[in-house]
Amino acid sequence: MEFMEQKKEEDKILTAKQVMQMLQISENTLLRLEAFGTIKPSFRLSNRKRYLVSHIMKQLKME
Repeated sequence: MEFMEQKKEEDKILTAKQVMQMLQISENTLLRLEAFGTIKPSFRLSNRKRYLVSHIMKQLKME
């Protein structure tokens, strides 16, 4: 059961604001990380960036 809960958390879709809160960074820092290619939005929905928790974790672990 714990695995399923962890899987659901990793598949959670976040907005840019939620990512900033999760990583405790400012908007400028998030934009800078995107410009450097460290973090990339998973997809766009109505021209708004959306991020998957699992993608963010993978991208940050790669460094």
